[in-house]
Amino acid sequence: MPIDLILMIFTVLNLSSNLNYSVLSKGATGIQQNSQNLVISDLNQLQKIWKVLGIKEKIPGVDFDKEIAFLIIQQGNKGNNIYISKVENKEKNEVEIGYRVDFNEEESLKEKARSSHYVIAKLDHPDVKNVKIEFFEDDPTSAVPSHVGMGQVPEYSNVLKGFEGMGFSDYFPIDKGNVWTYRIESGEDVKEETHSIISLTDGWSIFDDFFGGKNVGMRIDPEGGILVSTNVEVKTFYTPDVQRSFEKTEFKTPAGKFNDLLIITVPENDVFWFKDVYAKDVGLIYHEHKSPKGSATYSLIGANIRGKKFP
Repeated sequence: MPIDLILMIFTVLNLSSNLNYSVLSKGATGIQQNSQNLVISDLNQLQKIWKVLGIKEKIPGVDFDKEIAFLIIQQGNKGNNIYISKVENKEKNEVEIGYRVDFNEEESLKEKARSSHYVIAKLDHPDVKNVKIEFFEDDPTSAVPSHVGMGQVPEYSNVLKGFEGMGFSDYFPIDKGNVWTYRIESGEDVKEETHSIISLTDGWSIFDDFFGGKNVGMRIDPEGGILVSTNVEVKTFYTPDVQRSFEKTEFKTPAGKFNDLLIITVPENDVFWFKDVYAKDVGLIYHEHKSPKGSATYSLIGANIRGKKFP
């Protein structure tokens, strides 16, 4: 069942392109989060989309001889609000529509990942029959431009250095092609796992396997937050109660000796404790945790980071 819909109907003039667009409906729906952005070319298609989304309000008027409608819908689980940021007329029949995805962790937890957010709008265009529309996520707050990963080239990896407190970003080299192999010890059980970044999507670095999770995305925002996207939700990688420290002491693993470290721990308690050790320009080299279910350690035994092999 759809959750309560928040509807907004207003008209916006985009001065840079001289194109008028108006939002017909904006809210959330309970449909599966595997839908795609769509161009809506006739009333019959609009009616079907209206029904699938579960919108109860009457469809506002659309003159499909002069206007074209479109749907932007949440892709995966990476946010809980979508809005149009720009409409630009590129060539005579080419229009780019930018949208932004906001993320609010508290609201996302309330929704428990049971809804997809969407916006439906209509656009004035002198040649609606031949117009070509391209959608793109407009993310000016991202420290990493779309389709690149941290450190892809020095210009991108240096973006964060202009922000206060960003030193720890150097310890998270999340480039496409980077590979880490760990030895995992839990009781008498010993095994090896390899994790690699296989693609870059809208500023997210996508792992093939991330400690048991598939299609996990990671990114670093300009405020220094490390975000992780899974099939369930988008959330911060570390909670605010963790303790961070930079140390120049030597730490040895089978992959080598490292002496420029970022150490992250959570205060020890009766429920859970962990320690993560990151090496600059390498990433996670050691992890240890204790919980009522047992304890485990992860030690880096090999890696290929930006073309450099360890050991």
